[in-house]
Amino acid sequence: NSSRFGKFLKLMYGSDGEQESAAISSYLLERSRVVRPPAGEANYHVLYQFAGGCEPEAREALEVLSTEAYGSALPAGSGRMKEGDGLHRPEAWKETVAALEVVGFGPEEVQTLRRMLSAVLHLTSLAFDEAEDSHGQRAAAVRDTAASGRAARCLQVPQTALEEGLTSRTTIVGGETLVKALDAVQAADAADALAKAVYGRMFESIVARINQLVGGKEGELPFIGILDIFGFESFDTNGFEQLLINFANEKLQATFNQHVFAAEQELYAAEGIAWRSVRWPDNSETIGLIASKERGRAPGVLHLLDETSRLPNQTDADFNKRVHDAHGAATALRRPDPRARAAKFAVRHYAGEVTYNAAGFLDRNNGTVSADLVTLLGSSAHTLLAAAFAAAAAEPSTPAAAAESAKSSTPRRPLDLTTPRGAGGGAPATPRPTPGSTRQPRGVGGGKVFSSVGLTFVKQMSALVAELDSTRCNFVRCIKPNPAMAAGVFDAPYTVTQLRHTGMLQCCELLKHGFPTRISYAEVVERYAPHLPPDVGRLRLPPRDFAAAVAYGFGVQRDLYQLGATRLFFRAGGVACLDGLRSCDMAARGPEIVARVRRWIVLRRFRRALAHTLAGLRLCRLLRRVRALALWRAALLPVRAYLRSGLRRLGGGGGGGP
Repeated sequence: NSSRFGKFLKLMYGSDGEQESAAISSYLLERSRVVRPPAGEANYHVLYQFAGGCEPEAREALEVLSTEAYGSALPAGSGRMKEGDGLHRPEAWKETVAALEVVGFGPEEVQTLRRMLSAVLHLTSLAFDEAEDSHGQRAAAVRDTAASGRAARCLQVPQTALEEGLTSRTTIVGGETLVKALDAVQAADAADALAKAVYGRMFESIVARINQLVGGKEGELPFIGILDIFGFESFDTNGFEQLLINFANEKLQATFNQHVFAAEQELYAAEGIAWRSVRWPDNSETIGLIASKERGRAPGVLHLLDETSRLPNQTDADFNKRVHDAHGAATALRRPDPRARAAKFAVRHYAGEVTYNAAGFLDRNNGTVSADLVTLLGSSAHTLLAAAFAAAAAEPSTPAAAAESAKSSTPRRPLDLTTPRGAGGGAPATPRPTPGSTRQPRGVGGGKVFSSVGLTFVKQMSALVAELDSTRCNFVRCIKPNPAMAAGVFDAPYTVTQLRHTGMLQCCELLKHGFPTRISYAEVVERYAPHLPPDVGRLRLPPRDFAAAVAYGFGVQRDLYQLGATRLFFRAGGVACLDGLRSCDMAARGPEIVARVRRWIVLRRFRRALAHTLAGLRLCRLLRRVRALALWRAALLPVRAYLRSGLRRLGGGGGGGP
């Protein structure tokens, strides 16, 4: 489901113009869909494909059940796999495997992916009962141990250890190991978190492996990049994922504004083009509301979420209150209905206002599973899982370390999917802490390691926008004709609202009053000189004069173009008038064009001579004024001397009277 994660594809080319390599970057995989798809929507296609179309021998070895057995994760309705249902067809699994093999995945790597997919499905089918333990606490227990056994065998970890990791949490205080029982809800959350983590790490490893297979030479090459990312979302109930998705759209809208409006006006000013400026919607306040962290300014929503997540005994209501307290006066934040204010906040986005339900924000912002499960899967006999989760346990957990890690431009190395453990491909297992031990692996002993999903995504978007700003961007706008997504229905007010919110009306105004097509003078010569009569070439005009002469000679209307400092600017459709030169009958129109070009040269010489003459006359008038002023000052000197001497005599005479 490509709409559930963003991807940036780079096609890199060598000096000879041949494609040499490619690279893919992914953003914000919607992991919550793995265990609980939204109502009326499907889970990821590959899960339906695998559950319905897995090969018989793999199905038996991995104990894969029917699609209906995973009803909560693979819901009925639009998500149920049906015969002939597009990507949900059972045959689609074979097509997916064939595609992996074409890219370069080997049989062992494909088998590894089968094992991980089956583990995810088995984890989603776990259920828990609850009873009081010997200490009077509510303790969870796996309802169906056969289901946990299937999951443990796919993950290649002991079943008892997996069940303990899902139903309890281990902490180390002062060298003493404490085990806290989880209730049924917490155990179910732990199973969901593990399923999402396994799927997420599998997805990341596939992307890294594909980059390794299609990658080429080290170092940056010229590239064409294609960014395919989720669009703006506003549902009846909007949560954490919608906030991040809409933040990404805000950043990309700001990039659109910068490239289309601000950069355009700066170019016109630099080239000396006369035009009428256009005002465009500025969404910088909304971006600051969500992700700002500047001195003297309240932290953005995602930073407040990060701070709240790190404090003990905090709830989603506490986070929501902090948002309203910090940004109550911000125009980009609207206070919802007083009855809903305790659980919701509303943001004015460029595409419209969206109300977010704060429920689940703290949990979804934590991108890790319990340290016990991280340690357990780090000791798995399964190479990929062991390496992935052992690497996760070693990742920096403090904000400063995470920020420093995010600054690194080194791509993540793909995990070895085939090397047996002990042969150099797998990471060593992290030992489980023993009672009385004061030494513990990083991340173990605190119950859970906190990793901010929101701030990690903010760093990813900042890096993406920086890369986009270093390129020449072209934008494709997708407009929905109606909110029901019905065929053959065009809702004009709904469409106009989208055009207005995305800045397309201002863009049309820019095209109307601006000069969207521009050609360098050297390109004008290269493009049109071969089609002109030889007499024009003999004139040996400089590139800028050649462009002006050709436009005049071919009769292009003067209001359709302007001459800049380095290039020729055309209004929308103006360049088509000049392109007619390449297809016209030069035998018939050639003499006329040559005559008009020569007339342009004569007119230019006349205008220059006239300008020089007028400038000379102005200079002469100025010179006469300067000389007259100098003579006046010279004549003034004796007058000043006479007046001064007369005043001295008057002063002396007054002092000698009786």
